[in-house]
Amino acid sequence: AIRHGGGINGFLSDVVFFPDDTLTIAVLVNTAGPVNPGSVLQQIAQTIYGKWSRTGVAFTGNAADYGGLYQGFGRGAPFVVTIAADNAGTGITAKRGAAPPQPLIYLGGERFENGGTRYHFIRENGRIVAVRVDAGTLNSRLKRMN
Repeated sequence: AIRHGGGINGFLSDVVFFPDDTLTIAVLVNTAGPVNPGSVLQQIAQTIYGKWSRTGVAFTGNAADYGGLYQGFGRGAPFVVTIAADNAGTGITAKRGAAPPQPLIYLGGERFENGGTRYHFIRENGRIVAVRVDAGTLNSRLKRMN
């Protein structure tokens, strides 16, 4: 799930997108009072999907397949992500800008995530050529540069 909330004086909102099902749930609240749109959203999602957790599945692929520099644009500015094998060689990490590398949770197929950011790698002719990064307010396709 990709989720983002927000608010201004007197209004609160929360929205979640489930890319695998192309389902979007949006909760808009016309108050900054006791009603929390995130709680309402969570209840709706749990009614549809049941309780969920971000445990991922065991990664059995070749981490080296994903490693490289990926470049493109995000929100109108240059956007670069460096993907590398983790220290144990059993998974991958993503480094965005000057931030330290973050371990990615394997979701299956060519999909990984960290926090609210999902990385969907694109393979052509057996080689990873790009990654789609979905981070709530950012959705970019980055080309593999090496």
